[in-house]
Amino acid sequence: MRYILIMLLGSLSLLTACHEPEVQPINEPIEEPSEEPKDEPTDEPTDEPTDDPNDNPSDIDYTLSPNFGKSLGIFGGSFSNIEESDSCKFYWQEKLQLTLFGHGINGAGYSVATHERGVQYAVDGCCRRDEPHDIYLLWSPSNDFSKGRATIGTLSDYTEADGFDTAKLTTMLGGMNYSYQKLKQKNPDAEILLFTTLPIFNKGAAGYDTLYTDSIGLRHYVDAQIEWAKAHDVPYLDLFRRSGFTHSNYGPYYQKDKLHPNVEGYKHLVDITLPFLAFPR
Repeated sequence: MRYILIMLLGSLSLLTACHEPEVQPINEPIEEPSEEPKDEPTDEPTDEPTDDPNDNPSDIDYTLSPNFGKSLGIFGGSFSNIEESDSCKFYWQEKLQLTLFGHGINGAGYSVATHERGVQYAVDGCCRRDEPHDIYLLWSPSNDFSKGRATIGTLSDYTEADGFDTAKLTTMLGGMNYSYQKLKQKNPDAEILLFTTLPIFNKGAAGYDTLYTDSIGLRHYVDAQIEWAKAHDVPYLDLFRRSGFTHSNYGPYYQKDKLHPNVEGYKHLVDITLPFLAFPR
């Protein structure tokens, strides 16, 4: 067993990030994030992301949530796993009294072609080793798109329709179907939730443009994720469009790699992720 200790803004807390098979719950609350020093000024405009006017987290009685006090297993790539994400998870834990289990793996995708130890690998480890979680969150990574190794596939990939063809595990949708089936076998009563991929800004317009048509862009992968969620009656939150991050305002909210949100970026996501986790249906 290997525990992964991460430093969150100078305070040491035990997080359940999964680079290796063994995962433990957070035994102590994640400490409230403090203000992060601002990155060096950039030439990018710094307009504030626009929040959905219907999202007012402070007005919600979270004790009424059907998910209050439950266990939540989180799968995905670095979006779900990096230490900056604790500035969002802190509020999930505080407001919903969730026990968080981190199964994210940096570089992971849904497809085995993206990363042989990706989401499918993490799901296998969780199902083999852990007690069932009440909720499973698939936080869609960008790697199936950005690494260029995985096609989108079709909704029938790795299903009864194709005889559970293992060759289809190389597609994003094949990997999503595999993960869903395994998690439902582990706990048929579990609620499975989906975050779509966040926009990324290191691949030009293909990584953030919601109307991109020049070639296959990230928005095509996100649209397929949403169609998959609808087909499985899985509640989803479209972070690609609803995060509010755009090419004109992402500067203060993303790290210098233009790929991962920073602490301020994850704090911004609280306003839409927390109400969704509380009342996904």
